[in-house]
Amino acid sequence: MKLTIIGGRPWLSKAKTNEAITHFQEVLAINPNSADVHANFGVAPAKQGKINDAIIQYRECLSINPKHAIAHNNLGLALAGQGNINEAITHFHDALAINSNFTDAHNNLVRVLASSGRK
Repeated sequence: MKLTIIGGRPWLSKAKTNEAITHFQEVLAINPNSADVHANFGVAPAKQGKINDAIIQYRECLSINPKHAIAHNNLGLALAGQGNINEAITHFHDALAINSNFTDAHNNLVRVLASSGRK
């Protein structure tokens, strides 16, 4: 199942993921309450397969800004990857409730529903 993670930055290419993590840690040391930084930070460990670390960042983002559609989408992806389909579906719905035109969240929801045999 191919799902789309969005919200990363160009320097989050595979070759520079560790560099990106260092950068995010430095920024969060200065501004720990930046929802956008937490949302983007989550992309780096997700790219490394460290899904639990990504989930921590997405949840932190949502604790700061519960209406962060990208974090809901990316958290849904991470949860789906762990097999937590029900919670993933909830987060895709949350992303779409915030932004009904969020194509990636819609596509990810459809893919997760289809792969789980739901409609």
